[in-house]
Amino acid sequence: MTDVEHISRKGTGVPISWFPIPEESELPDDLQGLFRKAREMVGFVPNVFRAYSYRPERLSAWFSHYRQLHEPTPNLDAAEREMIAVAVSMANGCLSCLARDLRPVALEKTKPRQDAGPG
Repeated sequence: MTDVEHISRKGTGVPISWFPIPEESELPDDLQGLFRKAREMVGFVPNVFRAYSYRPERLSAWFSHYRQLHEPTPNLDAAEREMIAVAVSMANGCLSCLARDLRPVALEKTKPRQDAGPG
């Protein structure tokens, strides 16, 4: 496990968690994949993932819930759900959340709409 002092918000010396944070290599394969995907999508692993990784089974449960909330439904498509996430992140002042939430919105908005007719 990583020393708590080494896992801090950049430049603050304030730890992201008082719990020991496991090394990525110590996590189950699915969570290592989640961290890899986060790094590919937003360029970093959100601190909430690192903090929750103290209890890998809880991180898996939390992320399953997160995924379920973002599944498109007849009333809200994926882009609309992501825009709600962006609005909540802005209201909460969470910059890492904004970084995470804005990228999928940008990618989703660049896809042609399936119901759109000729221009």
